Amino acid sequence: LLYSQRATMDTKEVNPSQPKEAPDDSAIMPGNPPETAPAPSSDRDKSVAFSEESSGFSKVIKKYHSGSAVPRRRSVTSSSNRSSMTLRRQPIDDLLVPRHSSVSVGGDTVASSQAAESDFEGEYRDDILYKTCLRPGYTLNKQLMLSFGIINAFTIIFVLAVCIVVAFTAGDTLKEINQIEFEQLAQERQGTTARYLAESLDQRLMLFDTVRIMNEATQDRFEGYPEASDDFVPFPDVLSNRSRYPISVDPAPFDWQLQANVNENNYDEYVHSETRWDFYKSRPVNAARAGFLMQGSCDPSVTDSSANGYFENCTDANNNVTAGGIIAPSPTTEMIHRKSSDLTPLMRSLFEARSEIRDLGIYFKNGGAGASFNYPQYTVGNGGGYTSVGCEWMNLPNPLDPTRPIATQEEIDRCHPDEEFVNVREYNPLERGWCIFMAQNPDQIAAFVGPDSWNPGSYLLSIGQGIYDRTTKEFIACSYVGIQVSAIDKELTKSKVTENSEVSIVVWQEAGNIASSTAVDAGSRESEDIVAVFDIDLGLTKDAWDKLYSLVDYSQKWDPQEVKDAYANYHHVDDTYLVATHPMPPIPSEYDPNYAPIFLIITSTKRSDLQEVVDGVNDIIDENVNQVNLYAIIISCIGLVVSFSIIVVTAHVITSPLRSMNSTANNIVNQFGDPSAEQVISRSNDLLKVNSIAPKTELSDVVAEFNKMVVSFSGKGMAKADKGKQEEVENIFNMRKSFFDLYEGRKDKSFKYPFLFVSEE
Repeated sequence: LLYSQRATMDTKEVNPSQPKEAPDDSAIMPGNPPETAPAPSSDRDKSVAFSEESSGFSKVIKKYHSGSAVPRRRSVTSSSNRSSMTLRRQPIDDLLVPRHSSVSVGGDTVASSQAAESDFEGEYRDDILYKTCLRPGYTLNKQLMLSFGIINAFTIIFVLAVCIVVAFTAGDTLKEINQIEFEQLAQERQGTTARYLAESLDQRLMLFDTVRIMNEATQDRFEGYPEASDDFVPFPDVLSNRSRYPISVDPAPFDWQLQANVNENNYDEYVHSETRWDFYKSRPVNAARAGFLMQGSCDPSVTDSSANGYFENCTDANNNVTAGGIIAPSPTTEMIHRKSSDLTPLMRSLFEARSEIRDLGIYFKNGGAGASFNYPQYTVGNGGGYTSVGCEWMNLPNPLDPTRPIATQEEIDRCHPDEEFVNVREYNPLERGWCIFMAQNPDQIAAFVGPDSWNPGSYLLSIGQGIYDRTTKEFIACSYVGIQVSAIDKELTKSKVTENSEVSIVVWQEAGNIASSTAVDAGSRESEDIVAVFDIDLGLTKDAWDKLYSLVDYSQKWDPQEVKDAYANYHHVDDTYLVATHPMPPIPSEYDPNYAPIFLIITSTKRSDLQEVVDGVNDIIDENVNQVNLYAIIISCIGLVVSFSIIVVTAHVITSPLRSMNSTANNIVNQFGDPSAEQVISRSNDLLKVNSIAPKTELSDVVAEFNKMVVSFSGKGMAKADKGKQEEVENIFNMRKSFFDLYEGRKDKSFKYPFLFVSEE
């Protein structure tokens, strides 16, 4: 204010030749004589005096405002004197220098921050903003860049960290869900695989249609049994108008009259599969004909007891079909031999149609003596035999006509007694349990499974049905279809869920014997080495098998849907395998009191295989998470660069008016009294234009006001009188009288800042 007043106040030129006027008493403070105020000796001294006075006034004001104690006065030499231009610029310099900078006052270098720090130390010293981005020594531009830059960096880094944490958390959660869902899916897939496999194998193993065809054909050919004629055959001849069976084939040879026609070179033409050939390559067979067997039939020319067709004391009478042989003569043997031979074409067709069939046969009652018709023709052999159970069961009521027994006592007497060992060449099917069951239950197709006595280590599935005459209701025979369970080993291999999983066909019995399994080479073990499902590592213990075996009680009435759900929901898990199962034949859609599973299809999948799949999916999840994190880091880095660039530009744009104002103010002060100053001032309006891209803020108003102020310094008005003058003039300071005491106080010895050289005197 003092310097502005001095620069703009109306002045009066003083001619150095004129005498100086004494100071006006009105300008002297009350109580102080005029002579105590020294008069300047020259114009320069006047200027210096005023400068010292004003500077001292400034310091006194500071002292009064700060309330600090008056420091000790210090004498200074003439070297402490500075020019008036320096002193004029000093207030501006004090304003522009940061609080912590050192300034020169009265020749002494004093750290201005001492006072400032004492004032603000408690407020800002421990403030993190004070220590980082809002430090007083930083320019506003730097403070803006640090403030917004740090906030922006922390924000982006925080968001990046959150994204990374979320990505890893989501990945871990997804892997947990994947583990659970995949195990559930594997269980469902296993159950579905077991069900589909059971339905598929049912079509290949449960050849019930084949049995029905055989039964229908046998009933047609033997209609009116035991009538020997064809009068009841349901095929009338058009020419003779008499019943006549349409197919006539030469009587089938006895089994021992075999002329093998299948060998290693043509087995594919006759037996059509490797599985069949594996069975028949060690047994002579004729696939073009069927063979007939009655009790005691044999080869009279064979005397070697180990040769096929051998029978002790065998003669031609043993092979007299008309008489029925000599062991158990029966009047129906010749008729059965003749009529059954006409079924050979049908038997061959059925054999060739299904590669799973090992052999087919029709086992006749033959008046109690028994007889069999088998395709293809093979020799029964002469070793081994079985224990008879007798034929007393035929005293039971006929299932189709309960008023009479199944057989007469005369027919029963032709059987071997109970518990008698019977040579295989005296084979009578009426003494075997499978045929007995069929005869007693002709309304259902029976299926039996057990070790194959002709093929050690393999299981044989026997399917058949009791055949009764439609007209006479007489029991005719038991049909038989033999199926090698090992024939579907390849099918089991194709049905494995994973490479190391196992698929097994287990007989639905309490013993839990394995009929076929990818885990067991059934053809390489002896018949006595029967393997149970819990004897090998397939995921089921004995207790687990017992629980599975008793899962459904078929002796009680059961609901088909509940049974299906029970098997579908059954899963057994141990440390190694995940086990699922399904019965075969499949559960019927309607309740059948005669239904019971024959096999259980069991799938055992190694958990390690499933875990490998899960781990593979988890690796993909980890890879995707890493990619997401990498993208997040890259985008964050780009965001940091872009945002910092924007902050730098924005800070520069916002603070540019302040920098321009500072520069213009410095030019005005530093070039005070310079003739060229008017040019600088005239250019101030151009320097203080607000940037066009800067937003309109309070700074815009400050710039506008500053421009107005600069115009007042343009050399016009009161300053015009001093244009081009180099000398200094005296300005009358009318307030001297009021501030005399303050001016006089500079002479106090305790005053620290002597702005005017004072001698020690």
